[in-house]
Amino acid sequence: IESKEGMHEISFEQNAKPMYDDILETMPWFIRKLVQKNMNNAIAELCGDDDRVTEDDMYVIIGKITPESNLQDSLDVLDRHKTLVKEDVTKKVTIREDVTEEGALNAAAA
Repeated sequence: IESKEGMHEISFEQNAKPMYDDILETMPWFIRKLVQKNMNNAIAELCGDDDRVTEDDMYVIIGKITPESNLQDSLDVLDRHKTLVKEDVTKKVTIREDVTEEGALNAAAA
C-alpha cells in the first residue's frame, strides 16, 4: 500500500482484505480515493514495522478514519466479513439453566 510515509508491503490476514475492499466499494466514487488514502495512512500508522493487517486492525482503522455519523454503516460492512471463532459463537448463544433436559424434550415433543 502507499501511505504518506511511502510504500509498505503488508499482508492481510483472516478476512481483512475483503473488509478493506468492501469498504472502498461502498464509498461514493467521488470520495473513494480519499478513503483509500486515509485507510492506507491509518494502516501504516497502526501496523508500523509489523506487516500484517488483521480483522481487529480493520475495526480500529475504520474507527479512526470514519466520521461518527457514518461509523455504524462502516462497522456493518466489516461485520459482514468478520470471522466467527468458537468464543464469538458461544457468546451469542444463551442457554437457560432453568430448563431441564426432560422439560426440553417434552416441549420438543409437543
